[in-house]
Amino acid sequence: MSFPCIVIDESVDTRICTALQKSGYTIYYIAAHHTCVDDIKIIEVAAIKEAFIITEDKEFGKFMINRKNLHKGTLLLQFSGLSVAEKNSLVFNAFLNHKDELINSFTVLTPEKLIVRKYF
Repeated sequence: MSFPCIVIDESVDTRICTALQKSGYTIYYIAAHHTCVDDIKIIEVAAIKEAFIITEDKEFGKFMINRKNLHKGTLLLQFSGLSVAEKNSLVFNAFLNHKDELINSFTVLTPEKLIVRKYF
């Protein structure tokens, strides 16, 4: 299974977006197309593109309750005080080792753990 397009919220470091794109993932970086986009608009874009979402916005989860079936899943990054290399490594390991689990899930990635909650 190939991974769907990834919609990346403007809260995510551009260098993570660039690294994923260089590794062959199809990326739609919100900041490159829109400015000051709210969470609902990000979900709408992901729904249209049948895409997966990556965000660092902790408030994003509250919008998922009634919109979880509209896109392919969400990865919430909770990184504090890490270098870009460390962040990239964690994201790539999550995709490499848990790609199938990430689909249709709300997932939280921290330096210590990966918490996957399936939508259905």
